[in-house]
Amino acid sequence: MKQLLTAIVLICISTFVAGQSCSTPGQTPSTAFPVCGTSVFQQKNVPICSSHSLVVPGCSGSAGSANYQDKNPFWYKFTCYQSGTLEFLISPLNQGDDYDWQLYDITGRNPDEVFSDPKLIVTGNWAGTFGNTGASGAGVNFIQCASDPADKRNSFAKMPTLVQGHTYLLLVSHYTDSQSGYNLSFNGGTAVITDTTKPHLKFAEANCGGDIIRVKLNKKMKCSSIATDGSDFFLAPGNVTVTKVTAINCSNGFDTDSVEVQLGSFLTPGNYNLNVKKGSDGNTVLDYCDNALPETDKVSFTLLPLQPTPMDSIAPVQCKPTALRLVFRKPMLCATVAADGSDFIITGPYPVSIAGAKGNCTGGSLTSKEVIVNLSQPMFRAGNFTLTLRTGSDGNTIRDE
Repeated sequence: MKQLLTAIVLICISTFVAGQSCSTPGQTPSTAFPVCGTSVFQQKNVPICSSHSLVVPGCSGSAGSANYQDKNPFWYKFTCYQSGTLEFLISPLNQGDDYDWQLYDITGRNPDEVFSDPKLIVTGNWAGTFGNTGASGAGVNFIQCASDPADKRNSFAKMPTLVQGHTYLLLVSHYTDSQSGYNLSFNGGTAVITDTTKPHLKFAEANCGGDIIRVKLNKKMKCSSIATDGSDFFLAPGNVTVTKVTAINCSNGFDTDSVEVQLGSFLTPGNYNLNVKKGSDGNTVLDYCDNALPETDKVSFTLLPLQPTPMDSIAPVQCKPTALRLVFRKPMLCATVAADGSDFIITGPYPVSIAGAKGNCTGGSLTSKEVIVNLSQPMFRAGNFTLTLRTGSDGNTIRDE
């Protein structure tokens, strides 16, 4: 009776795991942790989940084979900066746990393609052994399939060779259904997976109003190191304070190379420097290996006086045109384009009526620098025409941000 009860419990646990999709950041390929080759990743807790079946070369797809899955996974991404071999160690906090892994080359590919394209697989190890696993010089030169836990000879795979400039994903899968974690360290081999580029501010530009500074960094930096109160930055000259910083694309990821700096008031036209300092979190902005933006770093930008945005050009006119495509020098506000086309008038050797107009908007508030003017009927006869911008039925001409 006890054996039957145990079997029922195990079946229930297995069904529960298979039904839990992976949503914790780091547990999907697209949200993988960025790797610093000199750091030890301490994963103290592994949420239980599974989202996809996996192909394991030489193991899955054959009669009687195990059902390989991204079971209780975490994913890690890194770039190879110098070709060579990769050595790493996965050390469970509970040495009685079974961990497996698989390495993918996703250079130029969508990370989620690891689930559909077996050609991305570099190597892996799915041994049923407990305790340490990884890649080492003494490892076997094949992918070990699910195996007898008592046989520890194949717990490690041979070190794979990485290619400079290629991007890789490492899946660490926790076969044991517990939330006990592990340490992951990259401590050998000849490949270099640590970016030695020193971080610095690349460029900055102000929005039209002069209350937001958009900043580009020279490399990806840790989202968690950016003080949201804006205390990592200050502006000179003047007494305008930084009140907030928004890191771009950090809501579903761990790193970014772009931030928006919000100011407490509007700047007047002129030349400015955005400077770096230690924030309220005790550091400046850090990269994966905790290399900091230097406190001496700064980037210059110029805020120009507000000026009207002229039409830049008109796209080549086709035969018998039914619409005209106008190009502006910067994105325009979609909401300021009068739908009835009354922002424009056409004059020439014969009358041409405008039926409507719209911005080439892609789901945002700004156009892609293009406004389309639709005509009431095709223009059949040749001639020289002038398209003039004017105040429309909405009480304004077209405006930029």
